[in-house]
Amino acid sequence: MIKFFRKIRQNLLMENKTGKYVKYATGEIVLVVIGILIALSINNWNQTLKNRKAEKHILESLHNEFLLTKEELRRKQKIYEEKKIIWDELNELVGQEKSDIDRKYMDSLLTESEAYPSFNPPDGVVLDIINSGKASLIQNTELREAITSWNGIVMDINKNEDSQANFMLNQYMPYINDNVELLYARAKWYSLEETKSFGPDPRLLLKDFRYANLLRRNLYWHAWITGQYKIVEKKIDKILEMTKNSSELNNEQIE
Repeated sequence: MIKFFRKIRQNLLMENKTGKYVKYATGEIVLVVIGILIALSINNWNQTLKNRKAEKHILESLHNEFLLTKEELRRKQKIYEEKKIIWDELNELVGQEKSDIDRKYMDSLLTESEAYPSFNPPDGVVLDIINSGKASLIQNTELREAITSWNGIVMDINKNEDSQANFMLNQYMPYINDNVELLYARAKWYSLEETKSFGPDPRLLLKDFRYANLLRRNLYWHAWITGQYKIVEKKIDKILEMTKNSSELNNEQIE
């Protein structure tokens, strides 16, 4: 094809048809430019299609990961709600006389009042997207921002969970262990045979203002952390909604 055009140009020059040569050369340049533009357009279309397919995979992976994240959050919410029932019961008993409370029941409440769960959602997909720069493939700006800020949200929750865990391990549990004897430990995962009592009765804690303060700190942590859980649950639901809707839109673009 190139030889054909070159031969035409040479014939025009040999015949001294300068005007026709200029018109022909201009037309040839226009054809070349059009060809380049078409090639670029096809290349851009192919790249766009490739990006949309990659985005489709990202959205599906994110959706599945955040379904697991929601399950993890619900497990932690359930633990905290179960512990709150125990803390509320202990708080209602504070101030009552020792003789009014069953010893075994008091022991079991104290044993099961110890808890410091941690929200540990799966983050493999999120980390891969952020570290690899794939976040730029997500067209939905709100979703992209939600994903890039997600780890910071989890870190904030974990920070407060760690504070509550430190409180449990360094203040609440040591105070119980140092001041009373738990004769009837009754937790779901183990049981102990009844033994002879030789230490302070745990029901004495109900008249101990220091224990009352520690107990109410648990209720404070519960309110604070479960409040964060509710906020993050809404964020999870929003991400699930956006990944689903964006994936459906993406499928339409690919088709």
